[in-house]
Amino acid sequence: MKKYNIYIVYFWLTIGILTTIYAIYKTMTSDEVEPMTYYMPILAFVLFGMRKWYDGKLKKQDQENGEK
Repeated sequence: MKKYNIYIVYFWLTIGILTTIYAIYKTMTSDEVEPMTYYMPILAFVLFGMRKWYDGKLKKQDQENGEK
């Protein structure tokens, strides 16, 4: 389960970076851009942050349980 958490954190980071690059590209090459083009990077970075925070919480719990 720990490896899954690590993979999913970096999955969302990768998606965030790629969709940001795509949004910049679409902004520079076309006149009209759909709003979803900007929402996807925001959503991906929010999910990355949430997973990173949750992973830190799990690690903290594991450390506390291991000491007792």
